[in-house]
Amino acid sequence: MTVDGAGETGDLTADRAKLASLRRDLGTQLVAYRMAAGVSQAELAHAVGRTRSTISKVEHGTRGMPARLWKITDEVCRADGALVAAYSALTDAEQDYRARGRRLRQAAYAEARVQSASSPAARYRNQDVAWQERTRVSGELAEELMAVVTKLIRSLGRRDAIRMISGTLAAVGLSAWMPTSTRG
Repeated sequence: MTVDGAGETGDLTADRAKLASLRRDLGTQLVAYRMAAGVSQAELAHAVGRTRSTISKVEHGTRGMPARLWKITDEVCRADGALVAAYSALTDAEQDYRARGRRLRQAAYAEARVQSASSPAARYRNQDVAWQERTRVSGELAEELMAVVTKLIRSLGRRDAIRMISGTLAAVGLSAWMPTSTRG
């Protein structure tokens, strides 16, 4: 499977609609088997330990039930495993939907990590151009320096890195290059 943001999102949207349809179909099957067996909603609710309202919601596809209750429901409605099979198909589709959603989130996270690991000069082009003009440092040296500063900030934490950089610049007489808000 290729993880394509737009395509995968479209698939997930279609899968959500498919899951809703499967839930409604399961509810429709439940109604058919229940009525064919001559069982009322109240009787089925009593058999599975739920309310009649819950059974109505399951039949409309707006509520679910655990597998163990579907087994009881299948027996009470004499569905010969059809309701359990339909419920299994629904849970398989739900698991696939969740797994694909996880893959999409993981791919987005990985892409964000790749982008954050890219050159700071590429990410903050406007800031870097201004910094390069002020310091007259450009090209590969600027990118290397920004990479070192980025690594320092990630290892120390932003606040401690700024304090250290501020102290270093002050020690060499360059504290004027630091923004006023970060001077210690």
